Amino acid sequence: MEKIILRKIILNFTFIFMATFLVSVTVMFSIKNSLAKDDLSQMISQVEGTYDQSEEKLKSNEEVFKSYYLNRVYAIDYILSNNPKENLNIESLEKISQLMDIEAIYLIDNNGIIVLSDDESSIGLDLLNSKSAHKFWKLIKSNNSNDYVIDLDAISIIGNEEKIYIGIKSTLEDYSVIQIAVDREALKSIGEKDSIQYIIKSIPTIYERTIFIVNEETGSLEGITVNNEQDLVFDGIDNNKDFIKKLHDLTKASLAKINGKYRYVKTRIVGDYIIGGYIDADFVYNGLALEIIYLTLGILIVFLVMILIFKFIMKKYILTDIFSIGKNIKSLITGNYNIEFDVMQETELKEVARMLNYLKDSYKYKSERMTRIMSTISSHIAIFECLYLINRNFFSDNIQEILGLDDESWEEISKEPKKFQNYIESIEKSGSVVNVNNKFLSIVSFKKEGEFYGMILDKTYEEEARNRIEKISETDGLTKLLNRRGLENRLKDIFKSNNSNGVLIIFDLDNFKSVNDILGHPIGDEVLKIFSRCLTNSFRENDIISRIGGDEFVVFINDELSS
Repeated sequence: MEKIILRKIILNFTFIFMATFLVSVTVMFSIKNSLAKDDLSQMISQVEGTYDQSEEKLKSNEEVFKSYYLNRVYAIDYILSNNPKENLNIESLEKISQLMDIEAIYLIDNNGIIVLSDDESSIGLDLLNSKSAHKFWKLIKSNNSNDYVIDLDAISIIGNEEKIYIGIKSTLEDYSVIQIAVDREALKSIGEKDSIQYIIKSIPTIYERTIFIVNEETGSLEGITVNNEQDLVFDGIDNNKDFIKKLHDLTKASLAKINGKYRYVKTRIVGDYIIGGYIDADFVYNGLALEIIYLTLGILIVFLVMILIFKFIMKKYILTDIFSIGKNIKSLITGNYNIEFDVMQETELKEVARMLNYLKDSYKYKSERMTRIMSTISSHIAIFECLYLINRNFFSDNIQEILGLDDESWEEISKEPKKFQNYIESIEKSGSVVNVNNKFLSIVSFKKEGEFYGMILDKTYEEEARNRIEKISETDGLTKLLNRRGLENRLKDIFKSNNSNGVLIIFDLDNFKSVNDILGHPIGDEVLKIFSRCLTNSFRENDIISRIGGDEFVVFINDELSS
């Protein structure tokens, strides 16, 4: 029993250990995932803050750039207006361009024609008929000397190159507008170090952590931390549309395969850009295997200690008393009532021992009580109870006599509950009186899990009395032959059997009435008796002979007679 209990304990503790292990590992994975996602959120939030600062700085730089070059245009206008007209030529414009560090100067008349420029290829161009110069149309026609135009995203008429054009209303008599061209790189160089792209490239990160920025419109990778891989390739994605959609889907941090490795990725839409970051999954779970090993060892040690403690407690406070109770129960089953159930510890088994002592005393006097009750009720009733749990039978003292069994037969069936139950069920017929060993018995039994009990009623006297009454009711009182009722009952029994062939003979005494009338009824009765004896002597014992009334007799021969 101790081994079984210990095996069950170990089995249950193993199940608990596995459940605890799985829950702990799941929690550890969850914590690692949560930490990785939090790190990504913090990384992106910091970059987002930097982006806002960068945008403010770029706007400030742009305003400085505009003001700086706008002042240069006003300076050019001042220089030109304070020099003789004969000195105004291509060479003088070239010198001023070099002095002002610009690409070209354009002098535009009231018709929108470039009439003079150090860029000779542009002389003669009509700005009013060029869509790329549409921002300057209103300025050319304006009469307000304070008007000016700054086009940072201009496209040159010749060559379709990206340029920056700045124009003001000219104070020169023959010109409407003075315009300068500035290389776009000049603006880029001013804000290059303040751009988010430059800042991201300059962010120091460990190899396993990466920050990147992607143009949302074009899908181009515009910046990535310099000490990381300089590619951003998702498995299964080979076009910009799907690439941008994938980045949008990753606004909630999740696992994705980038550049052939699994990484935790999170993105955020900021302005015209998608800022994102990723952390290598290997880095997230670095050391997790060792942590799981330590966790497993820790849980295992705790559970082993718990099993040993539980085993000690079970043995001291439960098993010792259980073994003692079990030993006494075995003695009780064999019929030894001279035992006492007792326990050493003050546990619930104390109450169990008390109840077992009560049951022991109950079983000890059970047969005696049953016999006393039955003897008070009737000597023709016997009761029995078979208890499989303790492998014991209890009978009233008169049961062997009522069953009509000899000592050997009774010894054979009375020792074990199963044998006695099989015997009773073999002779029992529901609701019927059965003939057992020349006794007429009525048996009522009940089956319940672990129990079989009931009573046996001896109805021999009642059955014999009923047979005597039945025989009298079927007998003719004068001739002692069967009467009409007896004949009918016998014929019914015969016709129920398979062999229903036979010969029916009817006798009628002629002029019997004259015997009664002349000689009297006593003589007539003697005649009937004599005739009945003649029939009895003339037919076989198994032939049915009956007086059915007056001088009428019937004989039924229950056989086929040969012709």
